[in-house]
Amino acid sequence: MGKYVGKSCVGDTCYIHHKPSTVIAVYQCGWQVSDKLHSYGPAVWDHFLIHYVVKGKGEFISQGKTYPICAGQGFLITPNQFASYRADANDPWEYYWVGFNGIEARKMLEKANLTEQNPVFTYQKDGKVREHLENLYQSFRSVGYKEYAMIGYLYLFFSCIATTKSERSETTEEYIKNATEYIENNCFHRLTVQDVARQVGVERSYLYRIFKAKMGCSISTYILNRKIDKAKYLLTETNMQITEIACSLSFDSVSHFSMAFKKLTTIPPMAYRKTYQK
Repeated sequence: MGKYVGKSCVGDTCYIHHKPSTVIAVYQCGWQVSDKLHSYGPAVWDHFLIHYVVKGKGEFISQGKTYPICAGQGFLITPNQFASYRADANDPWEYYWVGFNGIEARKMLEKANLTEQNPVFTYQKDGKVREHLENLYQSFRSVGYKEYAMIGYLYLFFSCIATTKSERSETTEEYIKNATEYIENNCFHRLTVQDVARQVGVERSYLYRIFKAKMGCSISTYILNRKIDKAKYLLTETNMQITEIACSLSFDSVSHFSMAFKKLTTIPPMAYRKTYQK
């Protein structure tokens, strides 16, 4: 951690050396109040970096483009990308920032519609983004597994800016993509069409229509198909009992599972295992 008071800024930078997860990890975080025209860069980083302005304004320069940034807006810097930023001459900014990387980093940014070509986001409806970034920054001083707390606040931050994307009009393809991803990630749970519609954020009847038109089957049929696909894998690649597989996939009973399996594959689960198990 490095506090600093200079001629052109006051702030605090925290560097996180222990990274407990390869899925997502915080590399650095901080807070700064800049003086007029205080600038940084051009420079490059080996991780993603997001700044969120809470007061004042300035500008972000990347790939030959200059983006004016005001309070309630933030900007993304991607790894190995030359970038610079500068506080306004009359109303210099105050901001929080977080640096991060990991396997899920690009996917999380995609959910928020943030890329090198679209590096600016706006969140002005409440103070949640500031709260999450401030808590992330303050977590550095906590005891115990502070790195996990920081990752938690990073997820909360993304839950806010990803919501701003979903509040814009999405295409039919995006709704269906979100629906199939949710089904895939929750296949072992008891799922209803209403669960999927609620997660995607659209009316149940509307999702039903566009899903069937695009996928050629209803949502409930798609859910069942995915469950049976999972069952096929468990039957051939594990030694789990039929009752255990039925329970794991949240079928009401073994008989319900067996009937559904036979309807889609033409043979009972045990016969499928005997035929295809290696």
